[in-house]
Amino acid sequence: MSSAPQNPQTQLPGIGARALGETVAPEALIEPATGRDGAPARQDPAHKTPAPHLEAETQFVAASHTDHSPPPSTAPPRPTHAQIGQIAAYLENRYQEVDRREQRLHIQLALLDQDRRTFQIETEDAAALAATRTADLTAVQDELDRRSEAALRLERELQDLREALLRERHNLSLEREQFIESCAEQRRAFDEDCRRERQEITHLREDAEADAARIREELRQEHVLLDNRHRFQQEHLRRTMREFEQQQVEFRREQQVSQTRLTETEAQLVLRNRQLNRIRELLIERQHSVERERQWLLVERRAIESRIQEDRDELRRERSEWENERNSQKADLRRQNDMLALHADNLEARRQRLDRLRVELEETNRQTLEMRLAVEESYAQLTQTVGTEATRASVDQAREILIEQYRHSREALFMQRQELEQLQARLHQQRQDILDERKLLVEWVEQQEQQFAARAEGSRREKESLDAREQSWRESAEKWAREKLQAESVIRDLLRQLDEGERGA
Repeated sequence: MSSAPQNPQTQLPGIGARALGETVAPEALIEPATGRDGAPARQDPAHKTPAPHLEAETQFVAASHTDHSPPPSTAPPRPTHAQIGQIAAYLENRYQEVDRREQRLHIQLALLDQDRRTFQIETEDAAALAATRTADLTAVQDELDRRSEAALRLERELQDLREALLRERHNLSLEREQFIESCAEQRRAFDEDCRRERQEITHLREDAEADAARIREELRQEHVLLDNRHRFQQEHLRRTMREFEQQQVEFRREQQVSQTRLTETEAQLVLRNRQLNRIRELLIERQHSVERERQWLLVERRAIESRIQEDRDELRRERSEWENERNSQKADLRRQNDMLALHADNLEARRQRLDRLRVELEETNRQTLEMRLAVEESYAQLTQTVGTEATRASVDQAREILIEQYRHSREALFMQRQELEQLQARLHQQRQDILDERKLLVEWVEQQEQQFAARAEGSRREKESLDAREQSWRESAEKWAREKLQAESVIRDLLRQLDEGERGA
């Protein structure tokens, strides 16, 4: 009884080796090739063939299948418990290697998700920075608008000053006309006084001549009686004539002095008129200069407004283009995120399938070992009951069925491994594409920042130029106001001197 069970066990080395080979071959087919860094590595066509030990095992099974009647003395020995433990340890190491590679795959997926989040954060930061630049440009534009309003207010003030100047000119013309009328009235009064004085002198002369005639008549009548008195009267007449002549000389001298004063007054009036004309010409020239300055400021303001409008249009157009590009990039990023999520779901499904395959493999190994024990017992029983030849034929038929099933399983696992490698390659390519797009986006954002900085610098230079022109215009306005005050002071001095001269006259 003890020798009967030993013979079937020694006659089934092929079945035992095949059963042990089945425990190793599926794990070797599921395991993907990896590089040093844990990334999936491409396999050459030579690696697509089964493992060498699987080929040797398959050839060994085929040889055992073709050998119909091996002698019991030449059959290979039965596997020992040490060999079974080594095979189990090898399988355990392979399972651990599969777990480690799955962990690496999860780590790679986590890194990819982290890169995606980092890229999204950097994209949001770039959008916020662009919004900040846009707000700065809007503030600069508002400052330019305020400057334009200040220029308009200055123009209105200049118009008010011009109106005040016209009023001053009108008042000055009225004062000049009043002064001319006053001078004419003074001249008429002086002529009237001279005429009255000449009439008085004429009356005095006529009275004196009448007195002299009367005196001569009296002297002739009293020549005899008043001979002595005649000399006295003659002397008195001579004295009176001398006094009269002295009065005439004094009158002529006063008349000459009055004429000289009148001439000097007329010369002063002419000089003052010339000064007033010169001041008027200066004021007119200053008014023309102010008008030219106002025209120049108006032209400059229109040019600045035109440039500002062009800059606004350009900025609005660039902003629209930038928003369109940003929207398209956001759409691309959303599409890529959806693709990455889909790939992540696919990888998760693959991982779950691998887990199921591993569980099925363990279950298959367990069932294979149980089946081996059952087959050995069945083989021993069949050998005892049916015979060796019939038992061997049944075993060969079962072996062919198992070999065919093993081949189909190996092909399915090999195809799944190829699909997984292709999926990993696509994932790596998509990651590289995302990195390239991220680099391009960073470069584009830097270019936009440089353009915004250049626009801001140009606006700042225009603002400084406008401030310098406004400062120059203010200085000119202040200088013109000072000159106007000086001219008014000179006019007041001339009027005061004229009034003093009139009062002295």
